[in-house]
Amino acid sequence: MSFFDIHASLNAPPQLNEMLLAGGAAAILLVFLQYFIFSISPLKYRLKKIFPGTNLKKVDKESVLAKHWQNICTMLNIEPPPLFIAETHTLNAFAYEAGWKKAVIVSAGLINHFHIAEILWVLSHEAAHIKYKDAKALTLMTSGSRSIIFGCRIRNFILSLIARSLSFLRFVPGSKLIILILIFPLNLISILSSFTLKTSLFIFNVLDSMISRRMELRCDKVAAETVGYEPAISALHKLNQKKPPLLGLNTHPCTKRRIRLLEKHKKSPAI
Repeated sequence: MSFFDIHASLNAPPQLNEMLLAGGAAAILLVFLQYFIFSISPLKYRLKKIFPGTNLKKVDKESVLAKHWQNICTMLNIEPPPLFIAETHTLNAFAYEAGWKKAVIVSAGLINHFHIAEILWVLSHEAAHIKYKDAKALTLMTSGSRSIIFGCRIRNFILSLIARSLSFLRFVPGSKLIILILIFPLNLISILSSFTLKTSLFIFNVLDSMISRRMELRCDKVAAETVGYEPAISALHKLNQKKPPLLGLNTHPCTKRRIRLLEKHKKSPAI
């Protein structure tokens, strides 16, 4: 029996099917609209959103760091995206890609605190994110979560508009009963829609974090194979994340696990 036969056997109302299809199409359209906005926005504007309140300086093509970056991208067989330094003391690095725009940002704190081999591992890690389209996938996931949040705002606006419309009825004689009858389903819809959207956002964020952690582990290994396991393990010790995972929402695996897996790959590279 085909899918359509099974679906027809459920005797679902045609109006419900149309509403579900329309809702699904609107959700997909909203996600791609968000992604399109990411793609057409000026690159520096997006990078400022990632590092708010921080000056970004593009690395000079003739600098030693730029030459190392060129070599790393050549080894990973990718076109070198622009490399920026964020003037902040935090230890951070980030790969960004949306549409045709790509960039890698490394913090000045990381550059000053790490040895050159460790910096090369970090750069290789971010280049691997570009190579395997992880950065583009992350932007698409961000578009998805932002679309759900936007859906919450639309819901709040519609419910607020309905509530305000009902408030005007109180001036109509004998309208109290009508208002009471309408308020109950309105409150019920508000509770159910809020629960549905918040649950969807939580599930989406959990899945997003799970995928992100797998991407991180893969890029750890690729970067270690590119520049060496010792600087990889040394850099991770310096980047040690002391906060434990919270409800599976951490985008990065715990540092101990990352180091343990790299040591395992180092002993058995074929695995």
